[in-house]
Amino acid sequence: MSRDSERVASNLVCFMLGAAVGAAVALLYAPQEGAETRKQIGDKAQDARVKAEAAAQSAKETLAAVSEKVQALRRSSPPAAEAPPVEAASEGDEDFAV
Repeated sequence: MSRDSERVASNLVCFMLGAAVGAAVALLYAPQEGAETRKQIGDKAQDARVKAEAAAQSAKETLAAVSEKVQALRRSSPPAAEAPPVEAASEGDEDFAV
């Protein structure tokens, strides 16, 4: 993973964590009964779990598709040609060195 994508992923995780903490604090200070708050927290947690599972499944499918494309490209590309061996310079070739 490149540094830019690592930074984006890190920022996204921090944002989601902050949003979750903010939502939890808002629910805890809401003017309603404890049972209602617990039910609401449970419902939101269930929704988040379902969305996370869907996102994970989507990521797995995308990874599988990309992996298959990479494998297809590897199968279709010709093998790399070997470079000819480099010959050692003989004595007296120092004047022509680059």
